[in-house]
Formats: sequence, C-alpha cells, structure tokens
Amino acid sequence: MNSKQQDELTQWLSNKNYNFYVTTTFTNRLSDETINRKMEYFSNHYLIEELFWVREFTSDRKPHIHMVIKTNKIIKSYNKLPKLLKSWGNTEFRLFEKSKSTRCISYLNKEYHHQNSLWGIK
Repeated sequence: MNSKQQDELTQWLSNKNYNFYVTTTFTNRLSDETINRKMEYFSNHYLIEELFWVREFTSDRKPHIHMVIKTNKIIKSYNKLPKLLKSWGNTEFRLFEKSKSTRCISYLNKEYHHQNSLWGIK
C-alpha cells in the first residue's frame, strides 16, 4: 500500500466512532494462521460492531495486536471483552480518545506497507 492509500485509509478510519483502544501481547509466539483464527473469533463477538487490528512483534519476536473497537454496549463491553483477551496474554484495554483519533489510527496503519503485514477490518 502506498502512502496516499495509507493516508486515505487513516482518514476513513479516523472518522469512525471507536470506543476502545486495545493492545494484547501474546504469551507465546503464534503463527499468522493462529492469529487470524483468534481475531476472526474475537471480531465475531456479539458486542463488537466494528474492529480494525494490526499485528506487530515485540523485541523478543512475540506477536502483539493493536486494535480499535466500536461496540454497541460500552459498559458491558468494558467488563466482558478484556476477559476474553486475557487468556491470550497481557492486555491493555482502554477507552478510545476521539481527540487522538488520527494519530492513533495512523500508528496502527503503519504496518500496512510491510510485505508480511497481518491485519483485519470488520
């Protein structure tokens, strides 16, 4: 994806009303196939309306996921969704700050141009 496409995607995603920003670092090294299955399962949870996620790696090559989530029930989601992710590894689950939307989405979007990028949009 070229920078113009990244900019357009960042603008489009920044106009969405996400509720949460989440980072999950997996306890173990996982294959892309396993990560895709986990994210597909998670994204189909009834509380999630929209989701954008990217996979990165820590310095010791463990995968971690950054994601933004739009949900239909904020309080219920805040209580339930982090519990689902805790079994995957260390999870930071926080409210999404609309004022930082473009910067946050741009940060997530930086992985798109890599040949081995892994990401998803619901």
